[in-house]
Amino acid sequence: MPPSPHRRHAGPFSYLALPETVDPRRPTLLFLHGSGHNARFWELQLGAFAHLANCLALDLPGHGHSTASAPESVADHAGAVCKFLETLESGPVIPVGLSLGGAIVQWLLRHHPERCRAGVIVNSGARLRVLPAIFEVLETDFPRYLEMLKEVALSPTHRKDTAIDAILKRCTTPDAAVTAADFRCCDRFDMMADLNRIDGPVLVMA
Repeated sequence: MPPSPHRRHAGPFSYLALPETVDPRRPTLLFLHGSGHNARFWELQLGAFAHLANCLALDLPGHGHSTASAPESVADHAGAVCKFLETLESGPVIPVGLSLGGAIVQWLLRHHPERCRAGVIVNSGARLRVLPAIFEVLETDFPRYLEMLKEVALSPTHRKDTAIDAILKRCTTPDAAVTAADFRCCDRFDMMADLNRIDGPVLVMA
């Protein structure tokens, strides 16, 4: 089995790390979760890549064990990531982001390139409009939203996998307001006109 990550704290930020301390001689992968999730979304990836790099997974503000309120824009999320890296006294990293996390990676690459050696964008986009029905169900029936999440993200076979249910329970925030704030960040996000200004290696996965 892959090793279990260590829970660490840096100022108001909480994160998972493998190995326990950052080795400056190795590249650092910084994993950023998507809307309504937390750092534990990336636990298996931390274990899988720890032999190649320092692996960190951040609880974005308002999520998991990190303090402060959930930001209202991707730019604010990216600013928080930069503050985390300052607190950690880290050099340039390779941010890896899913969905909202992928939007944050794009903002970092465009506006804070000194923080990035490269970037990885997973199941995201340069514009992330959100269906009004998602906001409606978040306001009226959060348990139904959690079921919708499985219906949208998983194949019919995997929707019945109790192991995946357990993973989703560990990595999903129970706060509908925080999740709605995340989706508002996505809905306002638009970097279509700025993509050609990103200068650096990027891996896009979907």
